[in-house]
Amino acid sequence: MTDIRQATSPQGNFIVHAAAGTGKTWLLTSRIVRLLLAGAAPGSILAISFTRKAAAEIQERILSRLLHMAGCDNCELDQLLEEIGCESDPEIRKIARDLYEKVLTADQQLRVTTFHAFCQDLLQRFPLESGISPGFQIIESTSDLENMAWQQLESELRKNVDSELAGEMDTLLRLTSSPTGARAALMTFLQHRSDWWAFTENSSDPVALGLEYCQLLLKTATGVGQENASVDNLREALLRYTALLGKHDTPTNLGHIRRIEAVHQAATGTNELLSLRPGLFVDTKGRRKSVKSSGVLVRKLGQDGAEELIRLHDAIADSLDQLEDQRRRQRNLERNAAWMYCGQSLLDRFQALKRQQQLLDFSDLEWCTYRLLTDSDQAHWVQYKLDQRIDHLLVDEFQDTNPTQWHLLRPLLDEMAAGQHERHRSAFIVGDVKQSIYRFRRAAPDLFHHAHDWLLLNMDATAASQQKSYRSSPAVVEFVNLVFHQSGPNDDSQYHLHDFTRQQAHHHQRWGRVEVLPLVPRLPEDADTPGKTLRNPLTQPRSQLAGISERQHEQEAVLITEHIKHLIGQAIAEQANTRPLDYGDIMILLRSRTHASIYENALRRAGIPFSGSSKSQFLKSIEVQDILHLLRALISPFNNLSLAASLRSPVFSCTNEDLCELAGDGDGWWWNRLADKAAILPESHMLVRAYRLLSSWQKQLDRIPVHDLLDSIYADANIVERYLSATPEFLRSRVESNLNKILELALEADAGRYPSLTRFITNVSMLSDDDISSSSGGNDSRVRILTIHAAKG
Repeated sequence: MTDIRQATSPQGNFIVHAAAGTGKTWLLTSRIVRLLLAGAAPGSILAISFTRKAAAEIQERILSRLLHMAGCDNCELDQLLEEIGCESDPEIRKIARDLYEKVLTADQQLRVTTFHAFCQDLLQRFPLESGISPGFQIIESTSDLENMAWQQLESELRKNVDSELAGEMDTLLRLTSSPTGARAALMTFLQHRSDWWAFTENSSDPVALGLEYCQLLLKTATGVGQENASVDNLREALLRYTALLGKHDTPTNLGHIRRIEAVHQAATGTNELLSLRPGLFVDTKGRRKSVKSSGVLVRKLGQDGAEELIRLHDAIADSLDQLEDQRRRQRNLERNAAWMYCGQSLLDRFQALKRQQQLLDFSDLEWCTYRLLTDSDQAHWVQYKLDQRIDHLLVDEFQDTNPTQWHLLRPLLDEMAAGQHERHRSAFIVGDVKQSIYRFRRAAPDLFHHAHDWLLLNMDATAASQQKSYRSSPAVVEFVNLVFHQSGPNDDSQYHLHDFTRQQAHHHQRWGRVEVLPLVPRLPEDADTPGKTLRNPLTQPRSQLAGISERQHEQEAVLITEHIKHLIGQAIAEQANTRPLDYGDIMILLRSRTHASIYENALRRAGIPFSGSSKSQFLKSIEVQDILHLLRALISPFNNLSLAASLRSPVFSCTNEDLCELAGDGDGWWWNRLADKAAILPESHMLVRAYRLLSSWQKQLDRIPVHDLLDSIYADANIVERYLSATPEFLRSRVESNLNKILELALEADAGRYPSLTRFITNVSMLSDDDISSSSGGNDSRVRILTIHAAKG
């Protein structure tokens, strides 16, 4: 029996290192099924995954497997049980057939959830112990609150220009060079508030603690007297240095003497002394300038004088380097002190706004849960209550766990480790360090190794490994091995990851191919750049290239589109058959969306159908803009611009002549004129149809949810079909996807119950790129452009 089969056993604790495509989800669901077969109550099992989508998939797979076992014959049931490593007998078969009903009707449901949902459930059970409002609500996007906190901070600065806060903000503005830089730095402070809370936990003065730590790191706690002594010694050395230079009176040396004397006559502080470094002691590239002995130098100064000059030059250069280093350290300390002070002030306002509105964000959920389980007066009581409910803990995708999540898991694991002998308890963790790509969400892949060691030491866990891919072809798996493998001296094997194990492919005959396209050559620095002259927008398109980097991406995009054209129609193997490759088989993965528009434009010029990847491309698309204009026209019927855009769109297909007729000769509201025209024009006229539909939708505006309103609009006006008939064939898949995406957005957030149409429009404009790309799927034939993060999610 292999390690991976052992890990499904309900007995014992396991930590599994499983590579991509090796069946992590199958393994986790199999272990849950075996726990249920062994008599575990559904409510005693807690499975935590990283995303809601993954949690839903695990839940669906469990129920699907239990339903299948409930209805299959004995022969197939024995085979299913054997696959998960469970022996079969009449009693086990009966238990297996009853599991589906048992799970569905259990008083305490089987919980497959995310970290955030688990935290939310726990805080809702113990709000008073957590020190939060019992009626709190979860907020996913905090950008509005961040802007409000920033406005409050600005107002405070304007009212109290002589306050300590204003002084620290002046320092931050000076050292970050711009208001934009200062704001970006403080918004970064907000984004890393969990790290700040963890660092300053239980401190009465967090800023003072942070400053003390910075002083320790930067080694800036030197005394003023010591600094003055070093400056005095440097001045004396410079005087002797000028005296020696004067004996070798070249024009260059005389110029150096004048610079040194000017500094000496002024108040020779650190800044004035450091002004001597450029030109005298370092060159324009920052490299140390040296004085070398020569026959002329020895003749002018003598052997001892020449040696003294060289020694003094090096000593002064060293002293100036030390002063420069100390000044940079001091400036860094000053910048960090101002950043922490202003950041704490902004964070206080941000948290106050959430408390006033009884809101919690995801960082609050994790931090409040961690404090509830570790630091509160009722921590032992809460842990006891949880300990009575949770017997089996399973964590999926552990490589994406952040430090706060690990620390809130620790109390649960501590209780399990302490109570293993009292009743059947178990812990199961699965992950893969190579797949950790969420560092921007504070994921710490090293925690996997830390948890591995902790479970081995405290819970006598068994480490298992699964490196056999059921998803990828041998060609892809071998390519992964080559990427992470590095030949060492004497043919010893070395790997870029210290725990990397070579992977294998389960399907040895599966078709696959790996090609490496030629590298795009680096462009010379003096390559032609786009002209800065004014262009004629009617004859010359706007240039998308702003520099060398963008032009390299443009060349790469052209290379990719040409290769896609070459691939289309080639025969690929699919199971036992072959078929021609089409656009739907192709996905372009990007590291980031910075240059996504360049690749999209290249595909568009080549006539290749694709689904875009970015929020900006989604919001800029004509069909999305048309729908948003239509919704704005319903909210504000006297918004002439939105109404005109709606009428001209394929929703109503009014002509330019129709709009000119509405515009009339003078000012006025187009809505009133549309009503007047509808009363006199024939029923078949486009303006009459537009007025009838708009009036009908307006009556539903405050009566039904936004999703239902959109659904009514799509049905009444036959939106999708009208847009597809007005769109070129190669863009139809993208247009249809965007139109359906608007419906999905109305349904996803708040279960389709937006408080107002205005709020919906605002939320659409604030969407993140992950929200846009996550659903841009479908089985139609089009190339998909995704970032690596979006593809993994």
